[in-house]
Amino acid sequence: MNFYELTPLDTLFFRGAEPLEPGQLATSAFFPPPVSVISGAIRTTVLKENGISFNDYNKGENVPDQISQLIGNSSEQNPPFTITAILLKSKNTVYSPAPYSWFIDKVAGKKYSGLKVIHAKIADPNVIKRLSIHSSAKILPVAISENEMISIGGKWIRSELLSKSGEIVLAENDLLDSEQLYATENRTGISLLDKVTNRPTRNVQKGALFTARHIRLKDDVTLIIATDKDCGLKDIGKMQLGGEQRLCGYKKIPPLNLGTSGNMFVSLSPVRAEESIKDKVICTGKLMTIAGWDMRKRFHKPSQSWFPAGTVFKENINNQCVSIAQQEEEK
Repeated sequence: MNFYELTPLDTLFFRGAEPLEPGQLATSAFFPPPVSVISGAIRTTVLKENGISFNDYNKGENVPDQISQLIGNSSEQNPPFTITAILLKSKNTVYSPAPYSWFIDKVAGKKYSGLKVIHAKIADPNVIKRLSIHSSAKILPVAISENEMISIGGKWIRSELLSKSGEIVLAENDLLDSEQLYATENRTGISLLDKVTNRPTRNVQKGALFTARHIRLKDDVTLIIATDKDCGLKDIGKMQLGGEQRLCGYKKIPPLNLGTSGNMFVSLSPVRAEESIKDKVICTGKLMTIAGWDMRKRFHKPSQSWFPAGTVFKENINNQCVSIAQQEEEK
């Protein structure tokens, strides 16, 4: 895999499917973003770095074959490369989205040091029958503790722990909450869209104020993305990412060691929710809905639902997952 470290120069804006209507409250912040946002930013960067205009790319003209082979054609929704991971780095420690199938005892405050990670196991069909559990789900995960538990899904865990077999006892800073890595802040803007045509203009629309929620990484935090193959990026450069095309510096970094040889797989980025994979989900959080912008059509993309990063599957879905270690007693 190829790994790149991104350093945003300002906030990042990844919103869901909520419209930015004048007068509405702040939309929710969507992080980590879906892989389509990252792959789109990479394709755009490669075009700029090679002096290829968007107009030519959309028409399929004046685009060298080697570039088309790396980023695909404009008409193709999915590029030839895959975004395999979206990670965060803080103080030289790399953090991955935490698996929703891992639990800890519920404690007051957010001091996780010393807590044991409890792995959910797939319940045996005979146990389900004996307990008279009726469910439409074909896979039922079970975690057992003497105390009240919470899933660590939605948090960030030190990436090395994903491949640690046997018992895991959390040390200081092994598990972090989102607010320890990034903050959200509201940004108020004014619409530049024409009232009649809803097309962008150079004039502000009177009274059309709206508020959006942005992501600001902490001072010592950077974003790491991984691709399964060469995507055409240089070893160092600039990239515009997310809504409002916020500028990031990027550089290629040595490969990271992720995953192990387990029989459960955690997604390191949001995964598009499709009918074909719903029966392969073991544990997940609340699905998220996004729309986005189609650069080719110059119009909004259809809304889609996504499983959040940290969702655990029984297979490596779309090459966006790594296998996670299991406790000894689960073998």
